[in-house]
Amino acid sequence: QYDVAQAVETWFSNGMVSDDRSGSSVDRSKIDALFQKYKDQDEDVMSIQGVLALAEDLGLEMTDLRVTILLAYLNFVKLTTTKTDFLKGFSELRCSSVSALGSKLTKLQGDMATDDALFKRVFEYAYVGNLEVGQKALKRDIACMLLPVLLGSRWVLTDDFVAFLNSTGQDRVSKDTWKTLVPFMKV
Repeated sequence: QYDVAQAVETWFSNGMVSDDRSGSSVDRSKIDALFQKYKDQDEDVMSIQGVLALAEDLGLEMTDLRVTILLAYLNFVKLTTTKTDFLKGFSELRCSSVSALGSKLTKLQGDMATDDALFKRVFEYAYVGNLEVGQKALKRDIACMLLPVLLGSRWVLTDDFVAFLNSTGQDRVSKDTWKTLVPFMKV
């Protein structure tokens, strides 16, 4: 039997960060401090400058799959993430330090090959997260750069599909094309 009232009380008492079953927890004040370090000076959001600084502190290039995984968890769209999404993402990742984040992202990168739910989450985010503001379709050159990073060794026809996209003469890749690629890969 679950005590919903107690769960809600615990959730809000812990700053909306719950303990998982392994007993580990994250320190919300440390996550908040990380947000303060990487957020814009003028606004309460983290923009691309904050992502660049965080990636640098992690020792990662922006083209690294681990950065895309992080941005998926932070719901980084339209070149920003809110404080709420930042806190939620770090809490979900169960990290309250840059070093813990680096370790977690490396683990998740390895999990991408076998964890279908994680793969789908990051793959779908990569489309939305890389759209230009006001656009509904992803630039073909960005899609062709992302696909080998996202698919890795998961699909042997990745290079062929990228070549196909480049041969179509289309400047953009539709969301339908992007979303149907994953089921197509299983055929």
